[in-house]
Amino acid sequence: MLLIPFRLGAVAYAVDVTDVHQVLPLPRLRSVPGAADWLRGVFVFQGAVMPVVDLCQIACGQACPELLSSRLLLVGNRGTDTHLPALGLLAEAVTQAVRGDTVAVPRTVGGPIGPAYTGSWAQIDGQLVQLIAWESLTTPEVRALYQTDPGDDG
Repeated sequence: MLLIPFRLGAVAYAVDVTDVHQVLPLPRLRSVPGAADWLRGVFVFQGAVMPVVDLCQIACGQACPELLSSRLLLVGNRGTDTHLPALGLLAEAVTQAVRGDTVAVPRTVGGPIGPAYTGSWAQIDGQLVQLIAWESLTTPEVRALYQTDPGDDG
């Protein structure tokens, strides 16, 4: 399987490359008043509002650092429109796509993000990494942003 690895703090994670539409540098984001800390903000992508989830905030309790290696992974799709990603995942130390092998891990083992945001496990160059289950991050709060105009302050 082909994966895009990244770090959340000191821990390695990955996303299946088949879920990723694009990898971008961090765009200028508009904050969403009253949103959860992990919802970093929104930006316009191909004419639509794209919510951005800060994976470092979820996993480590602090915002993803704005480094050259920090990237935005645009994942999933919005219902029937497979050309438009569902959301952006902000992570640090994003590297190129690499081959990984799936690994069976006992259900009693969890990751620091918690079972709601993590999926199966893989091995990359002998290192065990957990895959992000991005679908669980499209909460009702995130989906509501799809209809929001980031330029509307009213």
